[in-house]
Amino acid sequence: MSFDSELTQFSQLFRKHLNDNQQAQIRWVTASEVDATSYTMTAVGLTDGLEYYNIMLGSDKMSVIPAVGSLCLIGLVEGEEAHTFLIHAETPDQVIINAKTDLTIAGAGGNLGNQLSDLIDEICKIYVIQGTSPNVTTLQGIQANIKKILKNKAKS
Repeated sequence: MSFDSELTQFSQLFRKHLNDNQQAQIRWVTASEVDATSYTMTAVGLTDGLEYYNIMLGSDKMSVIPAVGSLCLIGLVEGEEAHTFLIHAETPDQVIINAKTDLTIAGAGGNLGNQLSDLIDEICKIYVIQGTSPNVTTLQGIQANIKKILKNKAKS
């Protein structure tokens, strides 16, 4: 192989390396239209005033649906402004999670599954003198379903 062909091959490989190393690009935008059924939105850039269309909000498994007018951070896939996705929404209208496995929702007040289980336990203790007491069997069935949906260490 001649020096010229080796130099040409090196130049081609180096150019490919530079093109493959694009930096991530992000933009602050304001949500102007939101379509929760197709998991997309349209937004206007804060600094450039450009409209960004068909911004992906997630998938049918997990999506964040921002409120119209919400400040959002979007990412551009490989620098392509036509391929954008939501990173953060300041004011989400909905958070949709369709999990095939356990789901845990926890915060400073504890685990949601545990709190709901405790609430059902307390409702089951209610004794009504006149009228109808709570249907304990039905409430325990609801409690079991909540435990299936929300992963928790609730009392059985």
